[in-house]
Amino acid sequence: MAEVTTVELARFLNIDQAKIRVLEGRGVIKKAKHNAWDPVKCAAAYIRYMQDEMKKTGKNSPDETVLTQPQAAALLGVTTRRIRQRSQEEDPPLQDKNGQYPCKEFGKWMLNDFRRGLGIAKDGTGYYDYDGERARLTFHQANNAEMEEQRKRRELIPANDIRQAWSDIISSARLKMLSLPTRIASVCSGKPASEIEKEAREIVNEALIELSEGGDGVPDDS
Repeated sequence: MAEVTTVELARFLNIDQAKIRVLEGRGVIKKAKHNAWDPVKCAAAYIRYMQDEMKKTGKNSPDETVLTQPQAAALLGVTTRRIRQRSQEEDPPLQDKNGQYPCKEFGKWMLNDFRRGLGIAKDGTGYYDYDGERARLTFHQANNAEMEEQRKRRELIPANDIRQAWSDIISSARLKMLSLPTRIASVCSGKPASEIEKEAREIVNEALIELSEGGDGVPDDS
C-alpha cells in the first residue's frame, strides 16, 4: 500500500495537521517512517478512535462494525445533510439496509475517493479536484515558461516597462514644446515674417527630429 505524507494524510482524513500530531501523541495513529503514513491503517485507527469517543458521549452505534450517518459525517468533517448528498452522487459510500456504513467498506471508499483526487472540502459543500488542479498547474507552468521565452526574444514586454518608456517620451516631448516659444522669440526678434516662419519651422523640425531619435516607445534591454 502506497504511503502518504502528513499533509496528504490530513487531507485524506479531512482534519488539519495539528490534529494529526494530537492523534499521534495519543498513540491513535503511528508513522510508517519519517513523514510517511499508511493511509489504510490510519483510517481504520481513526474510525475506531471516533467510535470510542462517541461511546463516551453515549452516541455510539449498537453495532461497532458499522457507522451511523452522524459518525460517518463526523469522520469526514461534514454535516449529515452533506453525507446524505454524497449517497446520491456518483460512486457513493456503501450503505446497508439500515442506511449505515460498514466500517471496512467505508474506509476503502475514503481511500479510493482520496486516490481519485476527490476530497470533500472543509465546509462540506464541494470537492477539491486534485487531478484538475495538477493539470492547471502544469498548464500555468508551461504558460510561464513560454512567457519567459517571449521576454527573452523581446516579443513580450511588461506593461509597466512600456508605460515608463512612454512616460519618458511624453515628458521629453513636453519639455521640447514648452521651450519652443522662448527659442523662436530669441532667434526671430526683429526679422520679417518670411524669415520668422523659416526660423520657426527649422526649430520645430529640430525638436521633432530629436524626439524621433528617442526610440519607438519600446524600452531597451537596460
